Amino acid sequence: MKNLRYILFPFLLAVAGSAITFVIWIMWLMERLPNSINILIALSVRIAPTIGGIISFYRLCKESCKQNSQEK
Repeated sequence: MKNLRYILFPFLLAVAGSAITFVIWIMWLMERLPNSINILIALSVRIAPTIGGIISFYRLCKESCKQNSQEK
């Protein structure tokens, strides 16, 4: 793969971002917000790595298709 950072960067950024937001938001907002809002924040933070993984997989497939078409 020529540009591995192009593929892995969104996933790693999502993982790092979700870890940071999980620590900051959940700990700080736990006592200030109702239970339903805490649950929504926790779910949205856990979805971020999945979205980053989907973007990375799409870019991986796109890059693979480019390489296959150039070989032919």
